[in-house]
Amino acid sequence: MTRLFAIFSILFLITSIFKTYRISKSDLKWQPYKVGDVLVFESSEGRKETIEIKDIDKRTNPLDPLTLYPRSQSVFVETILKLKAWESGTYIDLKIHFRESKFLYHGSTNLKIEEFEKYFEPSKEDARIEDFDLRTNLDREDVILKSIYWSKKFGYLEIEYKDNYSWKLISFKRKGKEIFKVVD
Repeated sequence: MTRLFAIFSILFLITSIFKTYRISKSDLKWQPYKVGDVLVFESSEGRKETIEIKDIDKRTNPLDPLTLYPRSQSVFVETILKLKAWESGTYIDLKIHFRESKFLYHGSTNLKIEEFEKYFEPSKEDARIEDFDLRTNLDREDVILKSIYWSKKFGYLEIEYKDNYSWKLISFKRKGKEIFKVVD
């Protein structure tokens, strides 16, 4: 009996030490992009930026660089977003960078999926994410993120800053076909 208890104790210890936090299928649905997608954004100043999704990187890494376990699963989509599973749940980091921007960086926020979902009404496919006071570009006061308009189907629709500077999605192509287009 003691031997059986020892074996179960060792098995429990091994399985708890080698824990991997995974992103659920329902959380993965918040990532709408596929390799080959081409997104075109236009700034409020008339600049245009094209982002082609060349890689969607899925990895499992240690939570702490100095340990092997526990491990965490992450999904990185170019310079657009990151999903990461932690012990406390899955987080979505909306982080987008435009080369043609008047600022160094655009949009970055780290929200727990449950918090992110609260912005969406049951019958709505898109929502404006607000209520965060995130600063980018070395904490300059004029570069405070105001909102991110997000679509379950298309991802970023608009990134808006408190100085009325914004980037809007104007075109989204998948497999060469236009799936989102702003009509003038």
